[in-house]
Amino acid sequence: MTGGGGFTVRDGGYPESLPTSRTTANLFALLRVTPQVGTTFTADHEVEGNHRVAVISDGLWKRRFGGTPDVVGKTMKFDTGTWEILGVMPEGFEYPVGATRPAEMWVPYVVPDSQKARGNSRNYGLLVVGRLKPGASIEQAQQEMSAIQAGIKEQFPKWNPSRELRVRSLHESLVGSVRGWMLMLLGAVTFVMLIACVNVANLYLARATARSRDVGIRSALGASRWQLIRGFLVESVVLSAIGTALGVLVAYWGVGLLKSA
Repeated sequence: MTGGGGFTVRDGGYPESLPTSRTTANLFALLRVTPQVGTTFTADHEVEGNHRVAVISDGLWKRRFGGTPDVVGKTMKFDTGTWEILGVMPEGFEYPVGATRPAEMWVPYVVPDSQKARGNSRNYGLLVVGRLKPGASIEQAQQEMSAIQAGIKEQFPKWNPSRELRVRSLHESLVGSVRGWMLMLLGAVTFVMLIACVNVANLYLARATARSRDVGIRSALGASRWQLIRGFLVESVVLSAIGTALGVLVAYWGVGLLKSA
């Protein structure tokens, strides 16, 4: 289970706002990822007074500590207090996945006293992630969650919100809301590509018609049909390779531009 937030660094030469994720200790084992340096926090840290420990990202480690392996045990001073660094996650690790600003620090989630008793208040800021047992399906998990929700509704009719619990795969939770739009965009791009191919084919036909005299002269001089076709093939392959390379470069540049936006 995770919740968002942010800490502001008060030391280290310059202030910096760090996207921070408050997580339960079992998250990293659930994701099957281990730190490249140090270790992660445990359930013992999910207690008020023992919770000021953190696991940092590879980027933060290199940016604030120069990538030194003795970072474990060092502290960082934030607006929320002083926190001890326990470990550094591997390069490329990102959670929550697909966040606009990926978390650079993970700290223990401590349930506030105000949220330990069910009342009329509600909290929609937590994200729950789990892993299905071998052989279990999403449909079976959905049935169990629906049964749990029904029991909560019966026991606490005023507390439970008028919402339905839904179990989704991580892939669906990331792309489900934009899947329709992306398919529509893919269809539009496909039609544009087909139109471009037809236009290029028409240009080649026009070029071949214009070069009919040249082909006739080559044939009269003894050029075989294979030699004539080979010349056209080599020309087409070279132009296609150049066009493909330019397209890949533009696409690579465009994706990088979108990521940095």
